[in-house]
Amino acid sequence: MKITCMIVEDEPLARNLLEQYIQKVPYLHLLASCASPLKAIEMLNQQAIDLLFFRYTDARNHRHQSS
Repeated sequence: MKITCMIVEDEPLARNLLEQYIQKVPYLHLLASCASPLKAIEMLNQQAIDLLFFRYTDARNHRHQSS
């Protein structure tokens, strides 16, 4: 049985690296990979997953915290 997973990561390099790792794990099936939590919600309304890899940094909030 494969574990169906999704990636939500706003940084393209990190998202691509995680996609490559998942492809190497035989019991993981990557259903979707997206940069936006809103896009992820749309997809989750259509398809169930078992595992979510989520890391999202809102650049607007990050700038305010750094100031």
